[in-house]
Amino acid sequence: MADKYWSIPRLNVTRGPYDQRYVERPDGSFAPVVAALDPAMPTVVIDDTPNNSNKTFVVPAATWDLLSLHVILSTTATLGNRQLEVVITDPSDNVLHRIVAGSGQGPTSVVRYSFGVGAPDMLGFRDTDKLSVSLPALALGPGWKVQVLDNKAIDAAADDMSVALTVQARAV
Repeated sequence: MADKYWSIPRLNVTRGPYDQRYVERPDGSFAPVVAALDPAMPTVVIDDTPNNSNKTFVVPAATWDLLSLHVILSTTATLGNRQLEVVITDPSDNVLHRIVAGSGQGPTSVVRYSFGVGAPDMLGFRDTDKLSVSLPALALGPGWKVQVLDNKAIDAAADDMSVALTVQARAV
């Protein structure tokens, strides 16, 4: 069996067939190496205050891995097409990312937007009220901001927006 494995004695790590890594136990036996995963569950942060189509979330004293955003925008009868946008800024308010939904939303409608890492970037609504938008994989530090808004500000004080961010929070 010695010819099937190679080892690095100084590190006490042995690599077996199929690139599986093994570590030597104190009793001399070997066990597969298992990567320790972050035990923290994703956290959902919600802002569903009515009469506001401009929401800003500030990362607390932690790091957020932004996993997804789910937005429901209910518009008034005020004429004009709303354009949903997500803006990521650093603590000095420098804009680092702008992610714009692929289609505008008209008056007197309710649309559900899903922004997600690896999500398809749809240019039109599915079933008249659902739109998926791709999000880049981002790790946001303390003080960074995630702003979700109608960048046309058609009826910002009356349109209703509900936003739910799903983040993986990690200690800094």
